[in-house]
Amino acid sequence: MTNKKSVYESIVLSSASAATLIGISVIFGWYIDNRVLLQIFPNFAPMRYNPALCVVVLGIGILCALYNQRIIAAIAGIFAFLFGFLTMVEYGLDISLGIDEIFFKQTYSLKTKWPGRMAPNAAVDLCFMGVCLFIMTIKRLRIRFILVKSLAGILLAFNLLAILGYILSIELAYDWTNGLSNFAFNAAIAFTLLSLAFYFFSSSIIQTRLNGITDNIVLSYLVLILLVGSWIYLQGKYNSEYDPLFQNINFIFQVLLFIIPLPIISLLASELINIYNELSLTKLISSIRSEALISVSTDGKITYWSDEAKELFKTQENNPTSQNIRQFLPEISLNEVLDSGSVLTYSAVTASSRHFTAEVSLCPVKDYHGITTSFGIYVSDITERIELEKAKERIAAMKSQFIATVAHEIRTPITTVHTGVSSIKPVVDQSGTDEQKSILDSISNNTEKLIDIVHDILDFQMLDYGKTTLNVEKIDIQAFLETTRTKIIEKFNEKHLELKIEVKDNISYIKGDKEKLDIVFYQLLHNAQKYTREGGATLIVDQDDSHIIITISDTGVGLHSNDFEKALAPFGQTDTKGIDTGLGLGLTICKEIIEMHKGQMLLQESQNQGTTLLIKLPKD
Repeated sequence: MTNKKSVYESIVLSSASAATLIGISVIFGWYIDNRVLLQIFPNFAPMRYNPALCVVVLGIGILCALYNQRIIAAIAGIFAFLFGFLTMVEYGLDISLGIDEIFFKQTYSLKTKWPGRMAPNAAVDLCFMGVCLFIMTIKRLRIRFILVKSLAGILLAFNLLAILGYILSIELAYDWTNGLSNFAFNAAIAFTLLSLAFYFFSSSIIQTRLNGITDNIVLSYLVLILLVGSWIYLQGKYNSEYDPLFQNINFIFQVLLFIIPLPIISLLASELINIYNELSLTKLISSIRSEALISVSTDGKITYWSDEAKELFKTQENNPTSQNIRQFLPEISLNEVLDSGSVLTYSAVTASSRHFTAEVSLCPVKDYHGITTSFGIYVSDITERIELEKAKERIAAMKSQFIATVAHEIRTPITTVHTGVSSIKPVVDQSGTDEQKSILDSISNNTEKLIDIVHDILDFQMLDYGKTTLNVEKIDIQAFLETTRTKIIEKFNEKHLELKIEVKDNISYIKGDKEKLDIVFYQLLHNAQKYTREGGATLIVDQDDSHIIITISDTGVGLHSNDFEKALAPFGQTDTKGIDTGLGLGLTICKEIIEMHKGQMLLQESQNQGTTLLIKLPKD
């Protein structure tokens, strides 16, 4: 696409420059009275001073537009249009407005009422080319280059007809005034070159899809003009109202001249309606969503900026057609966008070379045939959000490290206190007073509580939300549960609670991280003991085709299903009928470890009092 664009721009440069040189040579010819420069051949009409001057102005205007000097191009377009329009007014009203020899007094002897007046053909050219040059500079007119290319096709065919008239000696093709002011041959060449410049200038801007359509339209114009030329030629050479063959051919030509413009007009109108609908949809979506919106063609050429996009990318470019989206989103690939609403993250760069991270939502825009014609790209700068997330992660890491350090520092003295209390408790129970026994029991209970809290904090910090790896091995389930029972049974005995552990037949081992699963089973049995006043707890290990199923039930205060999700959250607190809940990390730690094993922890609705938890671990 870039190579084709550069070729088109080279054609524009050469065509506009060649036309400008023709205009300059004619102006020079008037000053030195050189007939060859004015009319090329003695029997050809001379090119007038005013059209030569306007050709120079138009050529310079096109070159200025090519190099993005829009103000000069707009002034050149207005200048050419005014001369063409005023000349047409002079012809229409048969008057003189004093513009025919305003720059140069006619010295060439011609049989004409108005010696310096340009041919009406040239006036028509100047009117339409002036309009083309001017609307090319209107930034907000999205379809301007389609209009310019279509008009350029008409003008190209129009001027080629005049050249064909000179070659085939068909005066009607270039003489509209019965010999008083013929369209000069060099003028026809100059305007043909300008038409080509407008045509290829527009082709370098328009999307590939539209270029194909407008090329077909221009091709239809050329076919039409060949038909017109052939018709004129036949009329001039074989016209006879008594010749039946000529009458039949003449009728066929008239029918073709009527039919051919219809599909051309229809095709252009349908495409303009389609473009208008796309633009309306783009602006509607832009008004609904607040993100920066950029509309691009299928080859990545930018066709629309929203105000938010201009602000985000620091560009004041209102006519973005010379820019590609990859100038701002170098990594983007439109070919990978299959579904509307795809959200991706890219590195982006502004017009001032500031780099940032962009969240991009790509939405294909399709025409009524279902063909993707463009993309709406919504862009958000998420650099600050990413930095904030990183800052939060750093703070969380620092907080976790601080808590772990404090927990480690507390664990040693608390364990020492608990060991000391445990060693003197039997002595106090035998010979101490009731007050001494009460105080010692209080110290023992609170140190145990602190030790449990410290263990929870250390377990929670160790997991670090899924970043810890598993050391998976085969675990002898009977021996494993017996070890867990030994650790917890004393707590059950102190409250006169019963603990039952049952492993179903044919289950000899499970797969998992022994250390971490020990945390889970101990924590869940500890919870069952803590929240149960009478009865006890039961742990059953069973299996189905793909899972090991562990059921832990108790006869305690119970956990309602509505509170289960809350209890699973870090530091989650629920109604426990006055029983101290601790930090609220126990179930959180268990859930994390089970999910690390690709398992599930579920709450089973209990018909009676108490809580029943199901743990499902995959066999493999």
